[in-house]
Amino acid sequence: MQFTDSEKKFIQKIEKWDNKLKKIENIFYHILLILGGVLVISILIITFENINNPNIVWITLPGILIGGHFIWLYLMGKYWIKERSYIANILHKLKQDKELSLD
Repeated sequence: MQFTDSEKKFIQKIEKWDNKLKKIENIFYHILLILGGVLVISILIITFENINNPNIVWITLPGILIGGHFIWLYLMGKYWIKERSYIANILHKLKQDKELSLD
């Protein structure tokens, strides 16, 4: 069984990602989590300090939504990294198999 050229390119691309870019993406998603957490906590502190102000809703709602969006991006990014890492491990094992050749 031989791989086609497009399959070989995909395997090389996913291996390159697994070796180098995975760490960078992990850092990026952790930064998003930190930003989201800081934003949500800051907005909640501002809200509780100004609880009697009726206009505080216009600060609280967008802040919570944006912070929640950052946290959601972190969760989805971590899931995506986990899935691609799993695929890279499977392809690496297939590549190491003596019966399958990339040449």
